[in-house]
Amino acid sequence: MYGCHLIGIERELSPNPIEFQGHTVRLFSTDGKLKTKWSQEANANLTTHGPFFISGNIVVADETKHLMAFRLSDGTLDWSFKFVEWKDPITVIASDQKYIYIGTQDDKLSALELKLSAGR
Repeated sequence: MYGCHLIGIERELSPNPIEFQGHTVRLFSTDGKLKTKWSQEANANLTTHGPFFISGNIVVADETKHLMAFRLSDGTLDWSFKFVEWKDPITVIASDQKYIYIGTQDDKLSALELKLSAGR
């Protein structure tokens, strides 16, 4: 499990423990006992060095170069994007106020413009 000290655009942190391994991202509830709040599976093994938090979402990527954002509140897939032309896996995710930056194992860097809905 990761101690979630990753910072997103709003510098939001998950107060709950997160399991991030294999195909699975799992958020735990800490109401006295450690229990699964939600769990999501990617199509392939996760390749990012850790989850990234941005705008109420946890963002990860898998071996198929699929970037996915799951809502922290309930685990619902909020958005996704697949880099079909890339050969190497996505390993790093970062952001600023306008872009999400995605880095790969072969040092490729790309940026996606953020278009967040109102209130997010």
